[in-house]
Amino acid sequence: MSATIQRKVLTNSTPLYEENYQRLKACFPTLSRLSYAEAVSENNTLVLRYQLEESFKYTSIISLSLVPTRKILGMPACDLQLRMYHDAHLVEVIACQGEYRFLPQYDYPNSKMYQRNEKYQINQLLRDLLIFCQRMRFHLLESCVQPT
Repeated sequence: MSATIQRKVLTNSTPLYEENYQRLKACFPTLSRLSYAEAVSENNTLVLRYQLEESFKYTSIISLSLVPTRKILGMPACDLQLRMYHDAHLVEVIACQGEYRFLPQYDYPNSKMYQRNEKYQINQLLRDLLIFCQRMRFHLLESCVQPT
């Protein structure tokens, strides 16, 4: 009789969290002084909304939404809730489209049909979203910026 040992291999997410922090700072340069801001794409088809939900000495929770300005076939709004660690310069997705508390790894299949590395993939989604925003040349709407 042979026994098989399964090992769970966790992906180191720290470099991804660091990259997301830098990319978010590039999208919103005055991030530490904002409570609400909107940025619009160069062609005025998308709006990126930033809303500060909670702020503490070392962490903040923010909502980030990418919303089409008009109905675009096949493009729903993207809603993310992020936790920023200011002292470590990290950003982690804590909610995506209303789903909360993602585990680092899931057994597969599972009741919610999450991928094995769902948490990593959701943070990868944030990275891809921020890269997209940089390529689309989003710029802040000064009328929608509210300082803290």
